[in-house]
Amino acid sequence: MISQKSNIELEESIEEAFTIVLGFVKAIGNESRLLILLSLLTGEKSFNDLMKVTALQKTALANHLTKLIDKALIRKPSVGNYMITEDGRLFLRGLDSGYKHSSIRDKNEARKEQSGQFSDTFISYFFANTTKI
Repeated sequence: MISQKSNIELEESIEEAFTIVLGFVKAIGNESRLLILLSLLTGEKSFNDLMKVTALQKTALANHLTKLIDKALIRKPSVGNYMITEDGRLFLRGLDSGYKHSSIRDKNEARKEQSGQFSDTFISYFFANTTKI
């Protein structure tokens, strides 16, 4: 159980950096941008690789990549290539940790077991990455 002091400290910390935190949340709040971040966890990817993973048109992908670069969640180490930054990795770890310790996860896992289904996003990401094996 989180103590009241911890809640107050958390509130103060987020309030202090509210605009920055909100920018991160907005940046990853889009399915395509989150998919881009997840795909970059396995290493540097080209623009074309990211087009395949996301199934986005060039202009849409470029706009999403620009938003992620502007928030310093990814960077462009060379022309046409992208990689996740340490901040991007840390932000995803925070999301993962929060989800793993949430009651929402338990409810979703039980629902998946009952239905025997995976999300469309997971299926498309999984098959996009296993066809290269």
